[in-house]
Amino acid sequence: MHKNLLPYLSAILVLSFGITNVLATTYAFKNPWPLGKTYTDQIEIFGRQVPLPGGTWVVAGVGTDSLAKPYIRAYGVIATLVLFKLEDKQIKAFTLIHANAIPIDGGWGISRDCKRTDLPYAKVYESGELHTFCAYVKPLMTTATASAQELTAWQNAVRLAKQNNWQLPLQWWEAGIRICDWHDILDIRYAFATETLVRYSKAPRLDSTPDAMLIKWIDQVLPAIYLGFKRSLNARVIPQMPGVIKQKLYTTPDNWNNPASQEEMSDMVYSFWKVAINRVINMATSIGVVYLFVGNIYLASGLQFVSSSLHGGVNYVEELLWNTYGPQRLRKAKPYDFNYIGIEGY
Repeated sequence: MHKNLLPYLSAILVLSFGITNVLATTYAFKNPWPLGKTYTDQIEIFGRQVPLPGGTWVVAGVGTDSLAKPYIRAYGVIATLVLFKLEDKQIKAFTLIHANAIPIDGGWGISRDCKRTDLPYAKVYESGELHTFCAYVKPLMTTATASAQELTAWQNAVRLAKQNNWQLPLQWWEAGIRICDWHDILDIRYAFATETLVRYSKAPRLDSTPDAMLIKWIDQVLPAIYLGFKRSLNARVIPQMPGVIKQKLYTTPDNWNNPASQEEMSDMVYSFWKVAINRVINMATSIGVVYLFVGNIYLASGLQFVSSSLHGGVNYVEELLWNTYGPQRLRKAKPYDFNYIGIEGY
């Protein structure tokens, strides 16, 4: 009798544990960031630190979001925060943050904006199933009304702005950054009002346009994002607002500073270079062996060239089939994005 009850008791315990975790996550999500609370230099979200440039920011909106494209795994709660940078009654910038509450196993993919070719700036620093790090710069439009179709966090932000008579611009320039590993993600969008960026530029030059200023500013904020994701953020790396002349440049020796070393390689290209290098090494050593038997360097080279070409073709097909359909090594990051209703880029 007791044995028959064991499966049911086990199921009840597992279900209770799951419900407790969900309630704990929901409680932890709703309470830490009340609207109107201010943060200086950084804000922590589920153990990850997000740098806030230029001093103090105010929490304007909090909500949840989901991936725009159906994800093959359950990913729990995605927290969405909107913070405003205020000067008097004017909103000079806002930060939109997405972060997961529950770690998963499977990675979070790459933002499509990071791979676009029609933006002023889009660069992938790391792109793999285990770790993704990328950034982009683009113009942005927002809404000034809080409709039910928009993100909950943005609805809250628009309402808070109206309640306090804060002036909310509609045109922005955005620096977007995605960093994630196998378990967690930070998707951050720093948006600066266009007139604010123009104002920061005292003398009109080619490198003082809004997009050029943000492209230069990306170099300042990336180290802070990288360290904040690892919960190692410190005051030395907190960036200033874009356009600040006396901004200190802080860099780290990590390999994401060299995007060329992180280029993606297709299975066809990977297979080709692997076989080509292997064939060159084998041919160089085999020519000497064949020469010992035929006594003619030209004949030995010709025979080995023909042999290497034939075997190289066969090996290439084998490698291509293996790399395409065989056991997978590190997979490339798939593109996944969040819903940005109410905050739309061009």
